[in-house]
Formats: sequence, structure tokens, C-alpha cells
Amino acid sequence: ETPQEREAAGKPPRATVTLSVSLRGSEVELVLKDDGRGINLAAIRARAQQRGIEVPLDEAEVARLIFAPGFSTAKMITEVSGRGVGLDVVRTEIESVHGRIDLSFVAGMSTCFTLIIPLTLTSMRALLVSVEDQQFAIATTNIRRLLEIDADRIQSVEGRQMIQLEKTLLPILALSSLLGVSTASPPPGAKLRVVVVAAGAAQMALVVDELISEQELVVKKLGVRVKRMNNLAGGAILPTGKVALILNAAALMRHRGEVRHKPTRTDHPSTQGRARLLLVDDSVTVRTQQKAMLESAGYEVFAAVNGAEGWQLLQERGADLVVSDVEMPRMDGFMLTAMIRAAPRFAKIPIILVTGLETEQAKARGLEVGANAYLLKSGYDQTNLLETIAHLL
Repeated sequence: ETPQEREAAGKPPRATVTLSVSLRGSEVELVLKDDGRGINLAAIRARAQQRGIEVPLDEAEVARLIFAPGFSTAKMITEVSGRGVGLDVVRTEIESVHGRIDLSFVAGMSTCFTLIIPLTLTSMRALLVSVEDQQFAIATTNIRRLLEIDADRIQSVEGRQMIQLEKTLLPILALSSLLGVSTASPPPGAKLRVVVVAAGAAQMALVVDELISEQELVVKKLGVRVKRMNNLAGGAILPTGKVALILNAAALMRHRGEVRHKPTRTDHPSTQGRARLLLVDDSVTVRTQQKAMLESAGYEVFAAVNGAEGWQLLQERGADLVVSDVEMPRMDGFMLTAMIRAAPRFAKIPIILVTGLETEQAKARGLEVGANAYLLKSGYDQTNLLETIAHLL
């Protein structure tokens, strides 16, 4: 928020960011809070729909979409923000040390991130359970209740399997299904052993074959070959010599309603399966270098020497994305961007401005005319440009 926006909302012009740290048993709790505008749920829903992501009904789950890889509601991408990387990295790093992150907010008033991190990374107290003759461990800090229930208590609510505990409806899933093990549905009247797990404010019930025991485990890393198996947080060797895999409760919580991203389409998709880029720059050196780099990255590229020529080529040939300089003769990049946005045929084409104009006024002008990204030539990095293109496509 600008000072003017804050004063209009009845806040002091200077914002306050508070970081507090406290010890909670065997864990450290870090709370980071600000008094800004809070989380914009409408913007998150709109961005999710644009990317083909199923929008949750619960507002807390909608807010947590900001932790999804590549998810961002920023109107413009810069060198340091807008790609949806930062919060994904935070969540991944915290979960890699068996921690968790929670989010709360008051619309228009504040946002609060709570990070829970264990004091030790080498040992943990865990509950051992079995699924299909394999033992798994769940950190006791993620366990809320242990139950034995009748299978008849499971209800179908809006197509999801749910169970009512006191006055709360919780999703219930077989741990075997989350881990990709095919099992038969329990017969009517069967008794189910259930572990209620939590990650932050979210909870769900997991059905397991057997509740074994609670033990202190020495955590071992699984190695690079399985590091991408997000449902697992490590392993432990049991006194029997068997290995128990340690489950990542937060990852399981996400996996229960895993979203799928649909690729976006532009007005002129490539007939050969390659994205088609319009490159506009009046410098023959820059234009030649960028064209060669983009073609080597697998894109089909056609170039123009100024905005007027770029606009003509766009109308004749179409494009999936535009990369343009700003300061050019005849028609500059700002004017080209404004004309593209004003044309219904091209209004949704992503536009990246690569320029030497570093002032905040120039960035604001780029945002005003409708650019999706504003990259500076002074800190030019071809990897940065390629990552931005991939993000926007």
C-alpha cells in the first residue's frame, strides 16, 4: 500500500512489520505479521480460473493457493517478483525440515504467516502405522486424534468422502490411495483405524491398516533418487531392522485435492507446436543476439525494428508472446503495448518489456499500458528472460 492508500483506509502512513519468535515445546514458532491490505481472495480466484486450477470452496484453502508453484497475482513480473517462486520456496524449505507454515489474514487490514520449525532435525517423535504390510511414520506434532470408526459413518459431500467429528466435517481418505497403492473399499460395517492429521489450520482423516506404536526415530535423508517424492520427508531404521518411511503431512494434505494446470492458448497458436514470439528492438545487435538465443531455446521468432513495424507484423502473422524494447523511433514499446491491449484479437497476448528505463515512473507506465513483465537491460540475464517467457506461456 502507498502512504496515501493507508491513510485513506484509516492507517498510519508508515507500515509495520512484526517478527516474533517463541519456544513451543520441541518446536520454534516464528510469526511474521504486517498491517497491509491482506490477501485478495478475488484476485486469487481469478488467477486460478485463468490457469485452469480448481478453486476450493473454503476461503482458507483459496488463500493457500499462493503457495502453489508458479502462482502469482502480480500484475507485472520484474527481476525480483511476480513469478510465484518465493512462497513456494519458503513452503518447500520449511517442509524439508519437517516444519509447517500457516496463513491468516484480515481483508484490507493485515496478513500473518506462522512458521513452525522443530528444534532438532535428526530425531523426531512419531507414530508408526502400517499400510499394505509397509510401515510409515507420522510426526506426532502433526497428529490431532486417533480413532476407530464404523465405515458407515463416511458421508459423501459434494463428491468428496467426509466424516463428521463433533461439529466439524473432515475429508477422509485411505492412506494407501494417497500413496498410490490400490486397495478395495472397506465392506459395510467394517471398523476403520483413523489418524487425524493437521498441517497448519488444515486437517484430514487418514485410514490406515494398523496403529503400531509411538517411537523416537532418528531421521535419515532418502537421497537424490527419491527427493522429488514430496509425500515423503525421510526414513528411519527401526529396531527390527526394517525401514519406516516418514510421511510429509503437509504434502499429503495438498495431494488430497491435487490441482492440474491447463496450458493457456493465445490468438495464434503455432501450427508446428512451437510458441511464436514477436521480438521488437531498434538495436540490430540486441535484436540479433536475442533472436538467436530464443530460437536456440526452441521458439519460433520473427523480429521488427520498431513498434510500428511490430504492430504490422503482429496483425499479419499473430504471435503467442511479445518481447519489446521501450525506447524506439516511430512507435515506442509503451504505445505498442497499449495498441495490443486495445485490440480484442490480441488483448490476452503476454507482453514483456525489456528496457533501460529504470525509474519507478517508467515501471508504473508499463503496468498502466498492460505489460505483463518489466525487465531491465542493466541487469539483463538471458536465463531471467527465458524463465519469464516460460512462466507467461
